[in-house]
Order: sequence, then structure tokens, then C-alpha cells
Amino acid sequence: MAKQRSFIENLTYRRVPQIVGMYVAATWLVIELGDWVTDRFGFQPDATSFVFVAMLVMLPAIILFAYNHGAPGKDQWSKSERTMISLNALVAVGVLYFIGPSLVVEAATKTVQIPDETGVIQEFEVAREGYHREVLGFFWKNESASSELDWLSYGLPVMLAHDLNRVSPVLTVVTPFQSNGVQAEMRSRGYESLLDVPRGLTIEIARDRRSSALIVGRFGQDGETRTVDITVIDAESGDELGSHSFSGADWLTAVDDVSEAVLRFLEIEPGDNQSDDPISQHLSDSIVAIKHYVNADIALTISNDYPTGIAEYESAVELDPAFAEASGSLSIAYYLSGDIESARVTASKALRNGYRLSDTSKFRLKANRYIYDGDYVRGERVLDVWTQVQPNSTAAFRALAGTSRFKGTAEGLIKASAAYDRLLELDPNDLDIYRDKASLELQRGDYQAAAGYLRNFLDQKPDDGAVHLQLADIYLAQGDLDAAQRALEDAAILSDDPLPSELGLARLAARLGEFDRAEERLAGQLSADLGPQQRIEVMGVQTEVALVRGRISRSLELIIEINDMARALMPPMVRLVSIESQQSSFLLLLGEMDDALAFADDVIARLQPPLNSYLNFTYTSIYAEMGDRERFREWAQKTIDVRDQLPAFFDPFFEMDAARLAIWDEDFDTASRHIDRAHSLFAQSFIQTLQNNLSTLSLQVKLAELYLDANEPEKCLQQIEGILRIFPAHAHAMLVAAKAQFALGEEKVGLALLDEALKIWSAADENYIHRKQAVMLLDGRELPTKPSLAAASVTK
Repeated sequence: MAKQRSFIENLTYRRVPQIVGMYVAATWLVIELGDWVTDRFGFQPDATSFVFVAMLVMLPAIILFAYNHGAPGKDQWSKSERTMISLNALVAVGVLYFIGPSLVVEAATKTVQIPDETGVIQEFEVAREGYHREVLGFFWKNESASSELDWLSYGLPVMLAHDLNRVSPVLTVVTPFQSNGVQAEMRSRGYESLLDVPRGLTIEIARDRRSSALIVGRFGQDGETRTVDITVIDAESGDELGSHSFSGADWLTAVDDVSEAVLRFLEIEPGDNQSDDPISQHLSDSIVAIKHYVNADIALTISNDYPTGIAEYESAVELDPAFAEASGSLSIAYYLSGDIESARVTASKALRNGYRLSDTSKFRLKANRYIYDGDYVRGERVLDVWTQVQPNSTAAFRALAGTSRFKGTAEGLIKASAAYDRLLELDPNDLDIYRDKASLELQRGDYQAAAGYLRNFLDQKPDDGAVHLQLADIYLAQGDLDAAQRALEDAAILSDDPLPSELGLARLAARLGEFDRAEERLAGQLSADLGPQQRIEVMGVQTEVALVRGRISRSLELIIEINDMARALMPPMVRLVSIESQQSSFLLLLGEMDDALAFADDVIARLQPPLNSYLNFTYTSIYAEMGDRERFREWAQKTIDVRDQLPAFFDPFFEMDAARLAIWDEDFDTASRHIDRAHSLFAQSFIQTLQNNLSTLSLQVKLAELYLDANEPEKCLQQIEGILRIFPAHAHAMLVAAKAQFALGEEKVGLALLDEALKIWSAADENYIHRKQAVMLLDGRELPTKPSLAAASVTK
């Protein structure tokens, strides 16, 4: 009689453990392969969850099957076995049906591999499409009795935003300090300090921006007890998502406590590679250092006070050397003040503590660090990576669009256009993106497309005066001065602030040669109630009008006064390069070559590499006018030596200098090719967006002069014809056209053009170099008695 097997022995004999083990292993393999396939090919990530549940519920059927069929030898399927397995399958289907909805939980983030600016593959956790949420954090009300705590109205929201921005890639918190658009909207409503904004307006701003939610709050102090009350509001509905109160001993603990509550209200969990660490571990553990940091932000954003802002940042870093956000902000402030070496040092210091930076700060700072060295290629690559890691970040795409547009190449403009398209996807209600797209198309020279984007804007906000102003710029670029005037007049009626329209109408009058009318209109705008920025704008147009009239001494007086006023309004480096440096060009136009050189030397001595190289072209302009070929070649070579540190914006200037050298070498074919390339590059340069500025066309006139010097009078006249179409009273263009006509033997046409130019320059400075050239051209020639051949007859 055979020995009866035990239960365990029987299971082993029937190979139940082996078959169940293989089933479990197969389940694990299917799940692993399924996860890889769904991630690799972008399939629904919850598919493997269904597979896992189904295989788990079917485990009893597998055990039954193994028990009945696992033993060696033939066996038969029984009716009860078929019934049990079928019932198990039905149970599995039922379980999937009832718990299926809970399995459809797509991960909010995914891991991507992206080559960084050095080509090294890096892993990043990014938000999946549709999961990113932007929250606006408005500044809070101080309900304590102490004005010493006013800084916390800004400081607590700034700390909270920093803390929340490190928790998950699906969340971005923005304060008004980080958004020029929000600042502009609040100031336009009368909230210059960005404080005490009514709840209704905060909801309106957040809704218009397409933010998911907003945070408002207040704080107080009673003895040693700190209190904070915040409310999180859904931007679309205006309903409260939750309120939270804190009472405790210190402000850093308050921020940590509030941060947890906000995440709870927004239903956001920390990302895979992130956590909600205490703010003392990643911002600073010194509340005094944080106070200096926030006071610096206040000084720069509210008052544009760079000396105070820099001093406050420096105090913050001195108290806490590992305060990475303070070092990063100090770096940018140094750069905008022209202290490039200090900017490099502090940026590197901040990046060494990069683990304490938010992702946004890290990307922005790394891009800036490359730009400080003039490495625009790697700087732009960092911005590319930023847009991939934070594909829902409007800040990232705006930075990329701005950099690409300044670059100005065809490739750069394509990239900028794609960035704006993405911004429209992220925030279709942000109508200003249509204005940005219009400006981009203006830069490309596609006026029809530019006007189309503005009409898209006007379809939704037909009474927006600023857009009518921008439409006028497009008409100006096309040479349709009548349409431009109508657009400017519409803007004057529709705008809350008529000043920009008045300035545009004054510029238009100057284009038509109505200079007295233009100056009267400008003088009428200089009322006592103008703010400093508005006064600068009016005086800037006065400078332009004086310049085209040849009243260079008056332009010089105005630019000196503007420069003094701008000290309180602009970053020092920006003011130095964009305003103060113009004085050298004006001195050159007065023929004061030595003074122009001395002033250029003074400006360049206050700039550090690579920014000082930006002014090399000033020297080549001066030496070209002086006819000093040796010094011109020396400075042209200096610029070539640092070409890789200059943005592509300067490429047309390189071509112009190369053309000048070829002309002196009497290699006119090469010169003409360089001028053609310069013309093509200018056609897509950021300069094209400045069509309303009267002095913008001076570069085009210089190109025409180069064509003439290269024995290409026909190309010169073709260039001038385009200029006079959009600026009929441009006397310098008439002078160059007259020279070209003389070169072609068209004496009468040339004399008529000289006559027109000298009438415009009737009040010009006697030592204005272009007026002197016009007078010298008349030597030996007789003016026509009837100057009917005017500027309209530039070409035969």
C-alpha cells in the first residue's frame, strides 16, 4: 500500500509552489516591462495598474489550475474546475469595473533625460501636460502696531513663494516682484507700493493671468507671539479653497506652517526628488539676513535704487554666506550696475550653493553666468533646457523669446516665435502675447502678419490705445503715414494716458518736415504734473527732433539732462550704455573729434569685459569720420578679437566695418557683398521694432553712404528711396542721395535735394558735419531757381 503524502508533500508533488512562483515572476516581469513601455512610448501610465490587479485577483484560479494539472501524467478538466475558473474571471472583471476609476491616477510628473549646455545628459523631474499650476502670491497686510515690521508685508510672501517653489515641479508661486506684468497692472490701478490691493482686484489679476489660484494674507505681533492668517482662493471661481491661521514664536516657523497648509489646500504632494524642507535649510536661517534681502528687493523694484539695493544684498550675504538667493540677486544687480567681475564672482558663489536655489532661480542664474562671460551660445542653451524642464513656466519661455529676439538671426526669430506660441498655449487670455508676436513680425518685416496679431487683440479689446500706437508703428514701417496718423489719433482718444500718442504725433510731424509744429506739441506736454519717467520720454523725443534738424548742441544739452534724471530710474549700466554714451556720438556730429574720443574713453573705462567691447564700434565710427585708417583698423581688429563674446545683434556692424576696410583697399566687389549682408541682417534686427524713433534710420543712411563709397550709386539711391518713403524730411538721407545723383551725372536732381536738405537744416549748428558737407558740395555749383525736383525725385 502506497504511503499517503502530507499536505505540503502533495502540493509539491502537484508542483503548485513552482507554478505559482512562475506566475508571480511573470506578473513582476509584465509590470516592469509595462512600465518601461508606457514611459518609453507615452502610453497611459495607469495601464500596468489594471494588469497588476487582474493578475492578482486571478491568483486563486492559477492555484486551482496548478493543483489539478501540475502532477505528472495526463489529467482531465472537470466541470467544477471550469466553473470555478470562469467565476474567478468574472470576479476579476467585476473588481476592475468597481475599483477601476481609482486606478486611473496619472502621475503628475515624469522623469526626462536632457543634455545640458555642456552636452552632459541630466535627469529632471518635470510636470506632465495639464498638471502644472501657477499661483499668485500677493503681498500681505501688516496688522501689527509696528512699522518696523512693514518689510514683512513683502518678506513673508517672498519666503512662502520660495518655499513652495522647491516642493514640486507641478507648482509655481509668483509674487509681484517676479512679474513685470502684475506690477504694471497694480500700478496702473494706483497701487505704486504693490500693497493693500483689494481682494476683488487680486482675483481679477489672477484670473486674467490664467493663474490657478492666489494667496492673500495678513500678519501681526503681540509681544513675542507672531500671528499669520492666509487664504487660498480659486482664481476662476473666486471661491476660497481654504484659510489657515498660525500663532507662534518666530516668522520662519510661520512660513513652514503656512506652506504645509497651502499644499494641503492645493492638494499637492512633494515631487519624487523634492521635499518640503524647513525654509531655514534652503533660504536662510537668519531672519536678519532675510530682512536685508527683502529690503534689497523693495529698493530695486519699488524705488529703482541700485546703491541701496546692492548694499542690502551685500549685508544679507555677509550675515549668511550660504544665502544662495541673495548671492544670485546680488550678481544680477552688480551686472546691471556695470560691475561685471563682481557679478561673476557672486553668481559662481550662488551656484556653488545651488541646492538651496529654486529651479527657476538656478536656470536664470546659470544662463546669466554664461552671458556675463559673453558666452551667449551656452546661455541660450540653458534657457532651452529650462523650457524643457519647466514646460509650463511662462518665465522660461519669455526669457527664451527675449534672448532669441535680441539675437536677431532667422533661427533666433523662429525660436522666439515658437516660444510665443507656447506662451499662448499656456495663457490664451494673455492678450499681450499678441502684441509680442506683432513686434516679432515687425522685426521680421512681415507687416501683414504683425497687423493681423494686433487685430486679434483689438477684436477682444477694441478700445486699447496702446495697441493702436503699436499699429501706427507698423504703418510707419510700411510708409503709410496717413494710416499711421489715424492710428495715433485713435490712440489719443482711447488711451487713459494720451502722452504716448502725443509723442507719436510729434514724431510724425517731424517726419513730414513740420518741425515747429512738432516742437510746439512737445513743449505743450511738459506740464508740471509730469512724473520723472514721463518727462524723460518727452525730452527724449525733443532730442530726436533737434537731432534731425541738425541742432546737435541742443540735443547734447537735452541728453545730459535726461541722463541726470535717469539716474533714479534706470540700472546704472543700462543708463550708461543706452543714454550717457550718446554724448560721444553728438560730439562727433559737431566735429569735436578729440572730445568725442575722450568721452568714449571715459565711458569705456567704467565698463568691464565683455560690455566694454560693445562700444568698440563707437571708435570705428569716430576714426572713419576722421579718416584715420590706421586707428580704424586697430579698433576693428580689437572688435574681431572679441567677436565670440558679442551677441549676434552686432553682426551687421562687423559687416559695415569690413565693408569700410574693403573700400579703402579698393576691393569694391567685396565691400558691396559686406554691405548687402549688413542690410540683410538689419532687416531682422531688434532695431526694426524701434520704427517710431526718429534716429533709428541713421544706420540705414550709413549703409547707403557705404554703397556710394563702394561705387554703387544705384544701390545707394534704392536704399535712400526706402528711407524717404517713411521719413520724407530726412535731410541727411537727402544729402547722401544728392551725392549719388552727382555721381550718376544728375546735377539738377542732386542740387534740388541739397536745397531741400539745407532748408531743413536752416537752424542747424554751423559746425554740424553733415550740414558743412552739404554747403561744400555747392561749391562750384549753382542752385536751381525752381527747386521743383525735390525729395520725391530721388531716382529717375
